[in-house]
Amino acid sequence: MSPQQPVVNPSSKVHLTTRQCQVLKLLSQGDSIKTICRKMDLSEGTIKTHVTALYRAFDARNRTEALIAARRNGFNVD
Repeated sequence: MSPQQPVVNPSSKVHLTTRQCQVLKLLSQGDSIKTICRKMDLSEGTIKTHVTALYRAFDARNRTEALIAARRNGFNVD
């Protein structure tokens, strides 16, 4: 599976790429942006772009709102 292939939750209208799902999971574990960068071996700008896309996808203003919306949309963020 390519890192940018959309991940579709059949019960959700939100579609995320595989990479966005990985970032979402790390955010749910409480990792900082810099920690996520190190774990994923990506630049800070790239991770911030993924986080911004997640906020937009879930119509969220911050990490907490995004995680709550992700859970409501059936994404596993535990």
